[in-house]
Amino acid sequence: MPSRQHSRVLRPIVPLAIAALAALGTIGGLACSASGSGEVAQTGAGTVVEVVAVDNTFKPEVIEVEPGTEVVWVNRGRSNHDVIPTDASEDKDWGIALGVFTPGETYSRVFTEPGEYPYYCTVHGTQTRGMVGKVVVKG
Repeated sequence: MPSRQHSRVLRPIVPLAIAALAALGTIGGLACSASGSGEVAQTGAGTVVEVVAVDNTFKPEVIEVEPGTEVVWVNRGRSNHDVIPTDASEDKDWGIALGVFTPGETYSRVFTEPGEYPYYCTVHGTQTRGMVGKVVVKG
């Protein structure tokens, strides 16, 4: 059992550690928070946000960004993935094909127009279930 003197020394450190961890969560303008649909990342304009494709998941699943933000998808999994837009009415000039997005590969796109850009991996999901994600461009 620690002595009283020892526990008094640790008490001032705990708030400092909590503040340091909170600061780490916002480095580079990126803040993560939990939501009902999974993790949501938010960032400011002109920055880069990374989405990791691993196993059967995009992490974070939803990102909220300012126009002009570059989104970089990184395949850190053991399988091939793809990034396919789900909305038939949206611009289909983005995304990456299955044979190209192999383990270790990256894909990026700068989102300039406000709107919602849902996407999915055709191998590990459908347009609404499984390995799905969304970029929300504020505006």
